[in-house]
Amino acid sequence: RPRLQEIDAQRRDRETKTPVSGVWDDPLAARIAAIISREARVRDFSRENTFTDLGGDSLEALQTALSIEKTFGVALDPTVLLEDRCLGGIVDDLTASVRDVVAEDTYSS
Repeated sequence: RPRLQEIDAQRRDRETKTPVSGVWDDPLAARIAAIISREARVRDFSRENTFTDLGGDSLEALQTALSIEKTFGVALDPTVLLEDRCLGGIVDDLTASVRDVVAEDTYSS
């Protein structure tokens, strides 16, 4: 079990060290943006970029959605990433959803 915790910690460190324009003041938003960056295979993007601006395709959108769900327990419809929405808004929505899930878990315990 300690080995799994070590692997998770290393993954979190790697995700948060991925440069994503420095526009993500919130650490949770930065982690979400880092996952998007990793799955879209880009080192940097701004809040105004769309997933397709980054060259993201349907397979990468699916991988991103699965990675976000696995990491945070929040479902993301991959088609949302393929819409012409700015990533800043998508990251903000996901950040709020993750916080809602954490709050529900806290109050239901």
